[in-house]
Amino acid sequence: MLVLIGLGIDLVVLPLVGLVVRAKAELIGDTHTKVTSDVGAWVAAGGALHLIRQQGRRHRLETERMRLTQEMHRLLHYAHAQAAAELEQ
Repeated sequence: MLVLIGLGIDLVVLPLVGLVVRAKAELIGDTHTKVTSDVGAWVAAGGALHLIRQQGRRHRLETERMRLTQEMHRLLHYAHAQAAAELEQ
């Protein structure tokens, strides 16, 4: 952590004061920025994949729930045909 703080001072503060920054420090800072950006992209992509999978599971569960509800409704009408006929009048 202290290395990153030192690198940040070397890359940001020193040029603002007018001091020259070493090329090696710029290369390390650039590499660190790219790696951080890549890690952020991986995290975002993983979150999106998780949400897509969850949505698929929810859809399957809701479809099954609807099928079971319709089947229960059909069986109740079959078991209590007379009461169902009275309700429809």
